Amino acid sequence: MNIIGENFSIVNFSNRLDSIQILCKNIYTNKSVEGLPLKVSWTHEDQYFTIFSDKHGIATFEFSSIWSRKLNQVLRFEIDYEYLRLDTNTEQFDLEKKIVETNVKTKGSKIFLEASINNLGNPYNGDELIKQLKFYFNKEYFLEFTDDKKFSDLILDFHIDTIEKNIRKNLNMPYIIFTKGSIVIKDNDPKKKVIFFSELPELKAGHFEDKIIAGKKSIKEMTKYIKNKGLIISN
Repeated sequence: MNIIGENFSIVNFSNRLDSIQILCKNIYTNKSVEGLPLKVSWTHEDQYFTIFSDKHGIATFEFSSIWSRKLNQVLRFEIDYEYLRLDTNTEQFDLEKKIVETNVKTKGSKIFLEASINNLGNPYNGDELIKQLKFYFNKEYFLEFTDDKKFSDLILDFHIDTIEKNIRKNLNMPYIIFTKGSIVIKDNDPKKKVIFFSELPELKAGHFEDKIIAGKKSIKEMTKYIKNKGLIISN
């Protein structure tokens, strides 16, 4: 088995169809091996995929939708003996290499932030929240934020507001204000294809005298949440 090509990379949150191909040949006849099952796995994960070589002896693995937190990772290909139900010492295929590996680097796209931050429907200065949001996506997914939309590959729509779900009935109880909102990552092109969408977690905070202050506190809770837990679970 031989990997075709080199310098492989994942572009986070990109719709680009990235793939790696493996050439499978019999080392004695130099003929391609069709239908050979290959187990594909990242060396830092337990999950694996099974792919098959075509009539030309080429097996293709696509990783178009992987969002990685690793700058450099290793992808491994090996014969899937479990699928074949053969012993690992079998000589049936006469393959010179039964395991091959390659490095796959991760790259980040340029992204433009469109943010709307409100408190009980009114504009709110959420500089700390935006700062933490940008830090998170840059650190975890290597996205590079730009202030010029026309130079960005992606658009990050971030919308958050606060709401009072229930009117307090007892003056001895605090105002309880909740956050609501969403985050969307989409292509910066005329079609604006959505790549990722998620509702923001619903957080709450209270204040005995002022619901506006309670709303500010709930937005601060969102800043803490992003810092400590993040927003996206990577593949």
